[in-house]
Amino acid sequence: MKIFLLAMAFITLLFGIVAAYMVWGYGWKASTNHVLEYHKSERSAAYGGRNERVPLEVVGTIDHGRDVAVLYDTYGKDYWACYVRTTDLRFGWVLCTDLTAN
Repeated sequence: MKIFLLAMAFITLLFGIVAAYMVWGYGWKASTNHVLEYHKSERSAAYGGRNERVPLEVVGTIDHGRDVAVLYDTYGKDYWACYVRTTDLRFGWVLCTDLTAN
């Protein structure tokens, strides 16, 4: 029984950490420089529409000047992509160069 309670406490703590990360991100807040399309994947944000091997997977748009929280960023040889959360809880990938840090 103690092992079960310890496991449940660990799972609850882990879920709390993940939920906090999803809500607050890791501290980088930004705003958009112009109207942005946000994408389903980082590769779509980086190469979609410019490379025939990468499909364009646009999920929606973010208006100019909207605040976003950067939850994760990654980079490749020629791009820097950010996984963002908008204030109305929409998630997607954008190019970090299209954001201004707040």
